Amino acid sequence: CIAVLEVMREQGLVANAAARGAELRAGLEALATEDSRIGDVRGPGLMIGVEMIKDPAAPDVALGNAMSVACAERGLLVLTCGAGNVVRWIPPLDVTRAEIEEALGIFQASLLATG
Repeated sequence: CIAVLEVMREQGLVANAAARGAELRAGLEALATEDSRIGDVRGPGLMIGVEMIKDPAAPDVALGNAMSVACAERGLLVLTCGAGNVVRWIPPLDVTRAEIEEALGIFQASLLATG
């Protein structure tokens, strides 16, 4: 247990998670301004949920599931949670900026494919 904490400190994983989480959130929020099917982007650090909606009052479970499949087909593994309409992101603590950018591109392509 102490060894894990030492590795986290030595590799700066907490700081990396904060920085990459901010980048991921900003990228997802930018996508939300372009696609009205994203109702909310929420969560701390790297654990972020993207709520898929039909309209402001109606969750879109089918779209949440479709996004999970579309992302997987493109090499990005995400989960659904809640009622099934929230796409959950949980990247590893050592994720890189380039990997976040690639994942955001895959998510955007998946949005277009499910549109």
